[in-house]
Order: sequence, then C-alpha cells, then structure tokens
Amino acid sequence: MVRLAAAFVAIATLCGLISSPASAQDKNITIFAAASMKNALDEIDNSFTAKTGIKAVASYAASSVLAKQIEQGAPADIFMSADADWLNYAATTKAVNDATRINLLGNSIVLIAPAAALAKVTGTAWALGVARLLTVGADAACVALLGLLVRHRGPLAAGVAGGVYAVYPDALLASHTFLLEPWLNLCCLIGALVVFDGDQMAGNRRLVWGGAAFGFAVAVKLWAVIPLAIVALLLARWPRRMARPIA
Repeated sequence: MVRLAAAFVAIATLCGLISSPASAQDKNITIFAAASMKNALDEIDNSFTAKTGIKAVASYAASSVLAKQIEQGAPADIFMSADADWLNYAATTKAVNDATRINLLGNSIVLIAPAAALAKVTGTAWALGVARLLTVGADAACVALLGLLVRHRGPLAAGVAGGVYAVYPDALLASHTFLLEPWLNLCCLIGALVVFDGDQMAGNRRLVWGGAAFGFAVAVKLWAVIPLAIVALLLARWPRRMARPIA
C-alpha cells in the first residue's frame, strides 16, 4: 500500500495537481482501477486525501471494461489495470500515455484467506502482522521437522539437514512473505515424518495420517503430488519393511 500511495503522489505531482494547499483543494484525481483492487485502494485513497487535500475519485470495473471506456473518451488521470494485456491494448490505441506506465505490483499465490478473515476482527495491519509471524513460524518448524526426519542417521545428519534448510535462499525469502511454500513444506515434512519410521515404512494407522498430511499439502499447492507419488511408488513396489525414503 505504501508503494501505491507513493505512486499516487508522484503521478499527481507530474500532473501538476500538487502545487499549493489552495489549488489542491480545487482538484481531484480520477482513478480507473480493476475491481480486485477496491479494498486496498479505498484505504489508500482516504490516506492520500488526508495528506494532500486532493480527493481521489475511484471507479472500479474489469480492466477490459475500463480500457474500452478510456478509449471512448472517458476521463481518467490514472488507469490501474490488473491485466497487462488490456493495458497494452490501451497503450496501442493511444488511450493511455505509455511513457507514464509504471509496473507497480505482481501476483503470487499466497495464504491470504485466513488473514482476510482475521482482518474483519482485528483490522488489516494486525491481520497481516499475525500472518507474517505464522509464516515465519511454519518455516522455522520445517527446520526442526527436517532434523527429526533424518535423526536416525545421527546428530550430524540432523544438524546438516536443518542447517541447510535454514540458510537456503528460497526458504529465507519465502519466510518473509505470504507465499504458500513454507506451508507446503510444513505439510510435506509432517507427512514424511509420519509415514517413515527411520528407514522403514510405518504402520497402517500412521500411513493414513501421513496421507492426510500430504493431502493438505496438495490442497496448499499442487506440487505436493510429487512427494506423494514417490511415497505411493515405494508402497507399490517394495514390501513396507524394505521401503526406503528418497532424499
């Protein structure tokens, strides 16, 4: 949100809307934005208006609809599209000034639904803070689980496995975001820890619980079918007492 607000200030300055307190009171910014941005932009609009005295008037719809409206002459100071193709279309038809184009945000799959539910009670800032702490906790738990998974190989193996995961660049990056990878890893490691008893397969009850953990992992992200398929292959090809985990 800070980045979006900064972009509003920069664009408004370039347009000459921020010059003096007196002139600011007489001018508005008209924003055409994708409907998916409504919640965030409404909050930013209020903050922007409070700080600058310039009223931000937002109109929300699908990016395609807004691009067509601008092409037909609808007045807009800022066009915020959630679809790069439609922004390219608007630039091609000269509906927008391509020289002022800024790529503000990108998309990643994130664990946002629980945070959104919590935000209704605690507010957005607290919900995002809790979600960030939970993600860090999930990633830290992966370090411990990985050590437990290979502990039968000795303290050195457990320490090396946990240490490598703890400093792995992608894991470090994901732990500071709302990405799904820490939760995917957590579910997969829980499943592996339950399914394997040292170098052997566990009993039937543990296999059921392990399958449930892998099922949660698949629900988090489809890539979890790979370790699940490896476990299924081990069960199908070898007797349980002879199956070995694959690192």
